[in-house]
Amino acid sequence: MTRGTMRAVLLSGWLCQVAACAQERPGLGVSASPLTANPSAQLRVAPPPIDLTVRHPRVAAALQDLAAACAPGDSDQCSERLRAWQTDMVDGRLLVQADLRPGLRARDLNELALAAVGAEVVTRGRDVVNLRLLPQALLHVADADPAIAWLQVPQRPVPTIGAALSEGVEASRAASFHCTDKTADGVHVAVLDGGFAGLGAAILSGDVPADVVMPKGKFPPNETHGTLCLEVVADMAPGAKLHALRTHSLATMQKLAWEELPNSPISVISHSMTWFGQGFGDNSGKVCRIAEQIRAQGVALLSSAGNSGHKRFWRGKFTDTDGDGWHEFKGDDVHNSMV
Repeated sequence: MTRGTMRAVLLSGWLCQVAACAQERPGLGVSASPLTANPSAQLRVAPPPIDLTVRHPRVAAALQDLAAACAPGDSDQCSERLRAWQTDMVDGRLLVQADLRPGLRARDLNELALAAVGAEVVTRGRDVVNLRLLPQALLHVADADPAIAWLQVPQRPVPTIGAALSEGVEASRAASFHCTDKTADGVHVAVLDGGFAGLGAAILSGDVPADVVMPKGKFPPNETHGTLCLEVVADMAPGAKLHALRTHSLATMQKLAWEELPNSPISVISHSMTWFGQGFGDNSGKVCRIAEQIRAQGVALLSSAGNSGHKRFWRGKFTDTDGDGWHEFKGDDVHNSMV
């Protein structure tokens, strides 16, 4: 038997294994088979290697490059790219974001087909899902379930806080409300943030109340942004019942908005973070839908405007001196260039 024939036989056998775990379903191609009750039982299956440098139409190039660097093992290049894209690998499996086809929901994913190529669902949003997968299986995962429209590095919010500590109580004259006994007593206020490092120390120092509802799970040890924001909210509304909520991806935001808030006493959310590239400037995009859903639950969402105002935006009247229908930003320049 030639080497090429042997590869063909191995690939054929692997494809038969995948086919045995799935069957046709209307509208989405393959679906779960009743033969395997536990998808995680298939997670250690290693699919045949595939050239990760060949671009896939439904996989972000940055994610392919990341997977290619991490597929051989935990190399220096892999670690560098993981830090740059703020994602991680656990037990050799990469965290990625799957955006589903329009109209589909997380429940429509074929988890058995994904498990057969080494992928596991770890966070179910609404139409965004976080997966863990073997780097070498990335392109197989993209083709494993037609419900997946796009695979990319998980989209994360960016903390927005200045270099100096906030003097918000004085600047906003909140103290004048405190004097009239308006302290938000009994109101449940959440700080929705990426990390709460140092929260224990803030509680011991008295900067954050001891009865704060602590965040679930682990968070980056050096990410203090959420703790600082909790300190500000504690000063602004000293009677409030504080909640520390961690969000680190679109999927976790969607899960909060559609699944967790309806059963929560929270009525105010402070979210001092910015989602870059997640909207089109016309109130469309996944983050805008999340904000609308939070508001629909009767919760006030207060989000920071960002730290990019100073000399980083254009404002003025529409000008068209040559009558060509294009606005002139400066002189006859009709382009607003960005770097």
